Amino acid sequence: MGKIFFLICLLFSAHLISGCVVLSFDPIYSDDNKIETPASLIGQWNVIKLTGSDVSDKKIDPWNFKVDKVLVFDEHNVPAEINLVFFKVDDLIYCDVEPASVDEGKINFYWLLLVVPFHSICQVKIEEDTLILTPLNYDWLKDAIEEKKVSVPAYEYKMEDITLFKSEPVEWVHFLRKYGADPEAFSDENAFVFKRNKTSDSH
Repeated sequence: MGKIFFLICLLFSAHLISGCVVLSFDPIYSDDNKIETPASLIGQWNVIKLTGSDVSDKKIDPWNFKVDKVLVFDEHNVPAEINLVFFKVDDLIYCDVEPASVDEGKINFYWLLLVVPFHSICQVKIEEDTLILTPLNYDWLKDAIEEKKVSVPAYEYKMEDITLFKSEPVEWVHFLRKYGADPEAFSDENAFVFKRNKTSDSH
């Protein structure tokens, strides 16, 4: 039953990946560029935008960031935990994310995107009381590879026409140094935006 559920999630998530999430078989960070979780990030954050869409009026529970994971809620307030590892390339901060746990009775949308389980990457910006997590743009990266503008080892999942990545951390470092500041690679249109929940002292 567990394997059947896993395969269903894999196929369903494959349909959702396009334009949303770059998935890597291996961690994107290394011990050399791994950093501690920024202290200013820990705590609860009110959800303003999810993948670029304004959801400030949908009464989504605050996301709760801890030292090595975050409790997330989708638009239906279904919870799930996602593991976080922060790392730095030059002056930019990123986080490697992968699924941790989920409510067995309900499936959280953002956990489902990572259920395979693979690693994914977001660029992290904290500006006073605003937190912005911007995922690497899957469509942009896939097109750039097909046009031979970018070289990142990848595997084409032919059944669903999905590109999965298998690159060493050093290859990701080289890529991020070149494209980390590219507004197409990390597009505001896909950003997760939060405002600090000042009514909570949860850490």
